[in-house]
Amino acid sequence: MPTVVSPTKAHIGYGAEFRVEAPPFGAVTLPPDETMILVTELQTLAEPERSKDAVEVTHYNSIAGYREFISGLKDGGEIPLEFSNVPSDEGQQALEAGFEYDGAIWWSLIIPTVPDKWRWSGLGIVTGGSGDVPLDDKMTRSRTLKITGQPVLEMVVIPPVVPDPPAALSADLADAFETDAAGRVVPAGDAARVAAPKSPRPAAGAPAFEGFAASTEEGAR
Repeated sequence: MPTVVSPTKAHIGYGAEFRVEAPPFGAVTLPPDETMILVTELQTLAEPERSKDAVEVTHYNSIAGYREFISGLKDGGEIPLEFSNVPSDEGQQALEAGFEYDGAIWWSLIIPTVPDKWRWSGLGIVTGGSGDVPLDDKMTRSRTLKITGQPVLEMVVIPPVVPDPPAALSADLADAFETDAAGRVVPAGDAARVAAPKSPRPAAGAPAFEGFAASTEEGAR
C-alpha cells in the first residue's frame, strides 16, 4: 500500500498572550479581552495543570483484592509566569497589585492555534514569585497564579490586529513628495514626467526636428 503523507498541524507557542484584570479588582464576570491588561515580554507560560483526587474506598470485600477508588475533588492548578523585568509594564504592575489584593483576580490565556484560538480563563490568586538579577544577563521576574474555582477552556475568534496608518509627513517632507496616477508616493516632479506623453519616433530617413529640416534646405542652396 502507498504511504499516506499528511502534513503536521502542530504549532509553536509564539504569539501566546496572558492578560490580567485591570485594577481596581473585583469584577463579577470575566472582563472583555480589550479591557484586560497584557503582560508583555513573557518567556515562560503554561496551561493550567489541573488535577483530580482519587479517593480510596477499598473494603474487606473488594473484588479480587484490588483497591477501589472513586472520583474526588478537582484542582484548577497553577499558572507559572516568567518575564523580563520591565517595571514600567502595566501587566507586571497589575500582577504586583494582585499580590497585595486580598482576593482573586480574573486572568485570560490565549493559545495561538490557527485559524481560531483557544482561550483559558478564570479567577486566580497571585501567590508569589521572585526575581533574578544576574551580573551578565537579562533580569527576569517570575510570578505564580493559583487558580480558584473552575478554569474555562473555549474556542474564540480573535480579530486580526490592524496596524496604525503611518504618521503624516512633516511639512518639509510633504513638499518633496507627491502622489502619481497609480497612487504611489514619488519624489516631486516624477509624476509629471511619467504622465507626460512621449514624442512619436520619426520615420526612417525623416529629420527629427523642423529646425534640422530648415538647415538642410539652406545648405542645399
